[in-house]
Amino acid sequence: MQASSLLNYIIGMAIAFAVAFALSLTLKYKTDAE
Repeated sequence: MQASSLLNYIIGMAIAFAVAFALSLTLKYKTDAE
């Protein structure tokens, strides 16, 4: 069960990083657009 928990943790971190990265790109794009 520990392996599954670790996998869920890695997936969660990957999703969080992807969301933060996409958000930063969106904010940068909006800033450049103005």
